[in-house]
Amino acid sequence: MSVRTWEAQPLATVRSEHAEAPLWDAARGTLLWADQYVGIVREATLDPVTLAVEPVTETHVGGPVGAVVRHADGGHVL
Repeated sequence: MSVRTWEAQPLATVRSEHAEAPLWDAARGTLLWADQYVGIVREATLDPVTLAVEPVTETHVGGPVGAVVRHADGGHVL
């Protein structure tokens, strides 16, 4: 029996203290996640060729955030 191994490569140019709750939004083609302890909600695009994550927006929410989802009327639910 052989063991498969992989080498992880960072995809994002932005660094998070503690990234949580990644959410792929197929309709918008964006990745949404929370930087939990510093209270930042980040949204980024994904390059389909290189799979690089390019930051689009950063929203400082003023306190820790454990999860984030998009609200149907716009904005986010934390």
